[in-house]
Amino acid sequence: MSSHEVFKFPDVVRYKPETAESVLVPHEEFMADNAVPDWVQNLRRQGAELVKESGLPTPKLERFKYTNIIPAVRDFGQTVAPSDVSYKDPDNLIQPISAIYEDTPEWVESIFTKPSARGERYADMMLWDLCNAYFRDGLVIDVPAGFKPSAPIEITITGHDGNFFVPRTAFRLGKGAELTIIEYHTGEGAYWNNRVTQIQVGEGATLRHYRIQDNDKKAVYTQNTSVVIAEGGVYEGFTLVKGAKLSRNQINAQIQGEDAFCGVYGINLLTADQLADTTVEVEHQQPNARSNQFIRSV
Repeated sequence: MSSHEVFKFPDVVRYKPETAESVLVPHEEFMADNAVPDWVQNLRRQGAELVKESGLPTPKLERFKYTNIIPAVRDFGQTVAPSDVSYKDPDNLIQPISAIYEDTPEWVESIFTKPSARGERYADMMLWDLCNAYFRDGLVIDVPAGFKPSAPIEITITGHDGNFFVPRTAFRLGKGAELTIIEYHTGEGAYWNNRVTQIQVGEGATLRHYRIQDNDKKAVYTQNTSVVIAEGGVYEGFTLVKGAKLSRNQINAQIQGEDAFCGVYGINLLTADQLADTTVEVEHQQPNARSNQFIRSV
């Protein structure tokens, strides 16, 4: 090298946009769906554009260092299957997303379309964007202020061999409300359940949120959860991971009010070549709030 030359490190390609091709093939069908509100179409379009731009996450991304999604989902994505979701709702709080298209409450549109919910400062939210691209199925739960439940809500999401599906859920608890939600994730065969859950815990409200992840050992389960907690609110989440060949549970909690509490707990009971990745971030945005994490793997 002469004295006039300056050494330059080679460019490193961190993302692979071409990895998005297999999971975006049928997207034109979704964009041709004129039976949904404009905000849904816009959300689908933006999600597809972001995934095309960035591809799917790879281990070169810091928070995916130990989770190689692409080989696990290579055979999925040619079709997007309807989500098989059933539930027990003793107090009639649940509404399917499709039931509110004609008259969408402002908070519902806001919670699904607000950019900051997906974590703007990170470059590894492609799985959230992928869920936006195929926004269709899911449940909305709006709990009135002061509400006390008669029994827990139970939600079951079932996977079927060969399916790729993207169920959505949004929970909002009004001031002083209480609720317990138990989710069961199960199924048979090789499938990919890629879902997003968005939660708003109001002032002085309490949400106890339990997940039993017992998917088939050939399945892939990826989950993004966003929790926002107001003053004096309490969120307690527990996840038991038993199933799926590969699972990722990514949680972002924002404590936006004083004297609030966020607890994130979990147990991973794994065998053979199973991989379970739990990534948790709790943002203390106000003083005098508490959080606790306790996650163990066996």
